[in-house]
Amino acid sequence: MTRMKKTVCIFACILCTVMSALSWQSMCHATEAKRFEFNITEFGAIGDGKTINTKAIQQAVDECAKNGGGTIVIPPGTFVCGTIFLKNNTELRLAPGAILKASPNRDDYCKLDAYPQNFEVLNEGWGAAHLIVGVNVKNVSITGEGTIDGSADVFLGDPRPAPKGATTWRHGFAWTKGLAHNTAPETARKLARPGQLIVFCESQSVRMRNISVRNAPSWCCFIYGCEDVFVTGIKIDNPPTFANSDGLDIDSCRNVVVSDCRIITGDDAIAVRGAPSHLLNKERACEHVVITNCVLSSSSSVFRIGVGNGTIRDVNISNIIILTGAVGFHFQSSYNASAPRGVNISRVRCSNVNMRAVAYPIKITPGTKTATATIEDITFDGIYAESYVGLVVTGNGKTAPKRVTVRNSEFVAVASPIEMSRFPEAYFSVTDGASARFENVTLRWDNAKHWQTPSDFTKAASVKTINCDWPNPPAETKPAETK
Repeated sequence: MTRMKKTVCIFACILCTVMSALSWQSMCHATEAKRFEFNITEFGAIGDGKTINTKAIQQAVDECAKNGGGTIVIPPGTFVCGTIFLKNNTELRLAPGAILKASPNRDDYCKLDAYPQNFEVLNEGWGAAHLIVGVNVKNVSITGEGTIDGSADVFLGDPRPAPKGATTWRHGFAWTKGLAHNTAPETARKLARPGQLIVFCESQSVRMRNISVRNAPSWCCFIYGCEDVFVTGIKIDNPPTFANSDGLDIDSCRNVVVSDCRIITGDDAIAVRGAPSHLLNKERACEHVVITNCVLSSSSSVFRIGVGNGTIRDVNISNIIILTGAVGFHFQSSYNASAPRGVNISRVRCSNVNMRAVAYPIKITPGTKTATATIEDITFDGIYAESYVGLVVTGNGKTAPKRVTVRNSEFVAVASPIEMSRFPEAYFSVTDGASARFENVTLRWDNAKHWQTPSDFTKAASVKTINCDWPNPPAETKPAETK
């Protein structure tokens, strides 16, 4: 054999060996990738919109966690299930065309004693049952282009008409089927609709990305006592009449980023709360929260800042479009008698917001008469608002908001879309011990009637206006008499 032939032969052997090694390595990688991905259909799930798949999906989650973590895949189809508990290092991924649909049967959900932090609010008609739960877990996520459907139409009755002059729920209010407000607790618990659809509680490194949520029977997403939370690109759709259908509730959490979301719902679009009383760690503050680049709509408060007996601080809200709402920004330290002192709220910055079709653009109040908690250092910068009631900052005789600043903003008083029982006299109202500063703020009257004056500062602690343009409302024109 010539030297050249030997060289070619040796080269061919080497090439064959390399190719074999690469092929084997590729096979190993493929096998390894497959091991960390668990399709729920491999565990018996059926996406026919009828079969209850709770057991199959939970088995997929458990097997994923047992293998050190990975992704649980929900493929295209409609998969009905009850409560699913997520585990450490797991990602629940909904493929495009996948629908995870909540069971219409209350017995398929977790009970009040499912975990120590669980709770119910029976006077609002919802219980302690949930669809997806992560408690004391780390590195968990819900992702994908699929949809989570809460089956609220099964549990909610027809909307009741709104009272005359109501600014909240003016399209009506849908309540739990067969449940009266004065029903005894044991009966109410049996009839109550499921509570929060998605719950993460006292967990770390939580991700929610790109999913769609619709038809929720109560709050859509409840993030409670968690750290390092990222909510990105989620879409929420609930009818404007659905009771307690909050979009996203962030309660007693630290280091939270919410961005690029679109939330259309009946109750609060986004709530930032300080109510740690049900947590194991009752000292948790809600702090270091960023909310940006969102489009929102609500029949109640678009942003609710408050509720509870803890602390809310260091919150930045920016680049927001508000389509409609009863209140654009609602700061309220005490929501009801269950937390009579209220939550201390401080260092909240809201900027670059465009809101239309709202009653109150900004409402800052202690809430109940018992509230003694403080609301202070609240700043609004770059607000454009078209509203039909006006801006309110007020105290209750025991406590009052302090150092509220509104700057570089434009407000337009528009005609009311509803018949008001009592129309406010002033657009800017700062009263009962509150203090505020307005700088470079303009007010325009656009077909708004019944107003008496641009401002009312009765018994305010202090109000400063710098370079503000607040003309008196135009005189109401009476129709010409016919001859």
